[in-house]
Amino acid sequence: MLIRWPARINAWRVSNGIQTNEDLFATLAVAAGIEDVWGQLKASNKVCIDGEDNLAHWTGEAPSKRNIVYDNNETELTAIRIGNWKSHSMQRCALSSDGLGA
Repeated sequence: MLIRWPARINAWRVSNGIQTNEDLFATLAVAAGIEDVWGQLKASNKVCIDGEDNLAHWTGEAPSKRNIVYDNNETELTAIRIGNWKSHSMQRCALSSDGLGA
């Protein structure tokens, strides 16, 4: 993901912190000045959001609030990432030189 916000984020800052799509909504809402987006959505629409506010991580003031993410193929867990570590529980078949599989 690329972000350009010269007033808040240093140019060329690189992060390997975990960020999910759910976190984008929450972080952008906070960046836009919306206070307690979680409480507002729950009160107005009975909606609970799972996103974390990662604005402090974007600006380099704190580590990512999300430390774990699960990957799946809709029915099976395929990988898990915790911090800098990632473990795959499934792998795709390696292709042979003829492209037909090993």
